[in-house]
Amino acid sequence: MEELYRLETVLKIVDKKQGSWRALVKAGKAPSPIYLGSRSPRWKKSDLQNYLEDPSLWEKNHKVS
Repeated sequence: MEELYRLETVLKIVDKKQGSWRALVKAGKAPSPIYLGSRSPRWKKSDLQNYLEDPSLWEKNHKVS
């Protein structure tokens, strides 16, 4: 099973504040979490790695039509 990260860990990895990160996710400019429960968002390690390699390329490849 792939490693999943909690929000607190994600914020350290991407070096963003919570509000900024949530805005990027909501705008489709950053990976969306999966939910283990209604209040348990987790991000896949591979999604974050791909995003960090090139955020603009990630956004382009994951654009919602």
